[in-house]
Amino acid sequence: MLIISAPVKDDLDESSSVLCLITLPEDDQSLDTTMPPTNEQLTIRIAKDGKIIKFDSSQLRPHYVSFLAKEIGNKIEEIVHPQDHQRLKIHLKEVIDGQSDAQITNYRIRLSADTYVHTKVQSRMFCSGVPDEPDFVMAVHEILSDNEVMAMDGGNFTGMMSAMQPNTSHAMTHNQ
Repeated sequence: MLIISAPVKDDLDESSSVLCLITLPEDDQSLDTTMPPTNEQLTIRIAKDGKIIKFDSSQLRPHYVSFLAKEIGNKIEEIVHPQDHQRLKIHLKEVIDGQSDAQITNYRIRLSADTYVHTKVQSRMFCSGVPDEPDFVMAVHEILSDNEVMAMDGGNFTGMMSAMQPNTSHAMTHNQ
């Protein structure tokens, strides 16, 4: 960010004024890399027991991809915010039990050791029909912007990103 200021003096006015010009760099690399751009999404293939089978993280920033690659084989709960575990559990049960064709919910997901983002999740159960291939849930996680989260939350939201430990609840006040 570049801030330029210069005094402005009008001969008719005895008070002095200051003109300020604030510009942002055109280069995205110099902007904060912790705030994800809109249109980022993550697709996760989840086994019926909740284990992560595979990620499609081609639409995420590279530093998030390297973190998530370590989570394959772990339970999905390990990357979902602890306050959202119940929501995840209900969501997966509804999807696996086939209560509808596709289920939509939202919860926070961890993209790095200390970064959670709000996501809109659409999941669907896929039955393989092949003996050696297990059935799985395909969950597409669309990363939400601050404005989208505020719209969902009625404006009672203090920020999308949370630089907090998984067991800390005071840094984020979004209660869904």
